[in-house]
Amino acid sequence: MQFVKKQQPQTMTQLATDTIKIGILSGELQPGTRLIPSELESKLNLGRVPIREALKELAGTGLVKLLPNRGAIVAPALTLEELYEVFALRYDLEGKAAFRAAKLATPERIAYLRELNALTHQEEQPFPYTQANRTFHLELYRTAGWHFLHKLITQLYDQMIFVRSYFPTDMAMRETFTEEHAAILDALERHDSAAAKKITQRHISWLHNRLKEMAKKQA
Repeated sequence: MQFVKKQQPQTMTQLATDTIKIGILSGELQPGTRLIPSELESKLNLGRVPIREALKELAGTGLVKLLPNRGAIVAPALTLEELYEVFALRYDLEGKAAFRAAKLATPERIAYLRELNALTHQEEQPFPYTQANRTFHLELYRTAGWHFLHKLITQLYDQMIFVRSYFPTDMAMRETFTEEHAAILDALERHDSAAAKKITQRHISWLHNRLKEMAKKQA
């Protein structure tokens, strides 16, 4: 099993958390897979303590489930009803974050986000694209300046990616998504909070509807 490791982690626990999370979000670690610390220690070349702390942290996000006397497993994927709830929450919370970001964004911050958007567009493979897109969105919402809002959005966003790993990524929409990201950033540059919120929520609604269509086809 090969994991993609995040560059320059802050701690060994963070490295373990990020690496296991990528395995889950990419679909490499399927729901129900046992996460045995001794095996992860060998595969990731990390100590037992960071692995155990990482599993606890991921359990707090809903991506890992800790079972009494049985250890940790990859959590079951969301049901469609739960996924619809996630999108309803994303619609409200990410709209709020974009609204606040437009009030607080500095020219330097906007320039950084434009660089991230350009990097996202350069990715040609599905999961690296998904990772780059995640980075853009979460950094956009970080601009809102509310730590707990960002934390909640991150958890919801990762649950959405977890479910999306079972559907094909529509790379044909990459150009459209890049343009929508640019429109959000244009709104930030104008400090137009209403426009930033509207475009962000439209962006989320399109993906929600697309996943509903794909889920119906697979039902």
